[in-house]
Amino acid sequence: MTMLWFFFGFNMRLGRLHYFLSCIGLGVVMTAIIFAMVSFAFRNASPGTEPSISAFLIPALFLIPLVLWVTVSLQSMRIRDIGWNPAYVVPAWLLISGIDAYVAFKIPEWSIGKEHTQTVVGGLVNLFLTLALMFWPGKGYDDETPDFSEPRRLRSEPYTPPPAPPRAAAPAIRRDPSGKPRFGQRGL
Repeated sequence: MTMLWFFFGFNMRLGRLHYFLSCIGLGVVMTAIIFAMVSFAFRNASPGTEPSISAFLIPALFLIPLVLWVTVSLQSMRIRDIGWNPAYVVPAWLLISGIDAYVAFKIPEWSIGKEHTQTVVGGLVNLFLTLALMFWPGKGYDDETPDFSEPRRLRSEPYTPPPAPPRAAAPAIRRDPSGKPRFGQRGL
């Protein structure tokens, strides 16, 4: 279980803006990689013929697991920031999506359309979770109940812990009437 927490970033947090920008960045990078794959396949095909499927298959075998890993990691970090446990939410989301795809495949009348492999229920679950990842406010690192006696700290200000309660004063060193300190001896 610890490896899952490390491998998918289950214990890390990613805010709304960073998640949104990471999704856009992932889309741009994936578009560039796919464009490079297609242009390479067409450039290396013999003139007048279409490229073979193996020109796309080998790079895709390496690319698909990488994209799935990055996507699940981003979603896990955002789910952690919302305050939910990604070790429960991500498998439940995948299970619901799998069951929904199976139902849509076995009973095509329940699917959204002829070409879709999703029912209305699965579509609503995916819509809710996608909107939650994009717009649900994250929990702050200092989400204690606010104390109205002191002003709220801005996120740009450094965190300073509250002062420790005062300790009891240390006992004074007992002195002899002559003025010399007496260590290790019992009372006067």
